[in-house]
Amino acid sequence: MADFDIKKNDSAPALRCILQDDSANPIDLTNASTVQFHMKSDTDTGGTGTPLKVDAPASVIDAVNGIVEYAWLSDGSDTDTPGVWFGEFEVSWSAGGRTTFPNYTYISISIIEDLDED
Repeated sequence: MADFDIKKNDSAPALRCILQDDSANPIDLTNASTVQFHMKSDTDTGGTGTPLKVDAPASVIDAVNGIVEYAWLSDGSDTDTPGVWFGEFEVSWSAGGRTTFPNYTYISISIIEDLDED
């Protein structure tokens, strides 16, 4: 079972997550300069050279409570391929450095075939 399900070509709902440390405490993003969302096929997480399906900015919804959101593209081009995908949020900090969440696994995203192909 995936962490997030969406139908092929849909652009809603957005993917909203709480970024947490290893003890499940929210990460304070007040000092984050950018948050980027990455998504790649679950069959290619070993760095075999397949490009990312998504490499796009995410929005910080609530910095103190670590809530971020990726809004799918309105044309459905980032949800146009059914299958299981792995996602992650990469935070770049104002003071330098970056941290990827979750840092011990991936967010499992299932893009499900739509019954009508319109």
